Amino acid sequence: LDYADILQPDCKVIVTGKVQHRGEDQLSFVIENVKSIDNSNVVTLDLKEEIPYEELHGIKKILAKHHGDDPVMIKLPTSNGATTRIMTSPIFWVKTSNDLVHDINKYFPERVDVIINSLDKPLSV
Repeated sequence: LDYADILQPDCKVIVTGKVQHRGEDQLSFVIENVKSIDNSNVVTLDLKEEIPYEELHGIKKILAKHHGDDPVMIKLPTSNGATTRIMTSPIFWVKTSNDLVHDINKYFPERVDVIINSLDKPLSV
């Protein structure tokens, strides 16, 4: 695919792809998709506690229901009190909406916070 219209100087983009090993000391990046981040959001699902696998499947279903182009990050608690952040695959990206937030809050009240940040601003760590 040709991304010349998106890959312009000073344009902010999200590039997804795969890293491939080309010999012992060489890596290459194969681009699968390029998306402009103008008017885009990143949705962070902040899991407040460990959630059983069966219930995590429920989050997957909600994300699939709201599929779109906004990246989704999952923030997980660790055993030492810190957190780990995982950027999901584009198949789990969503269209940010009040309905998405409502669905997460309905099925995971007090257990998952939904944080929406504009990609036009730097992400908070």
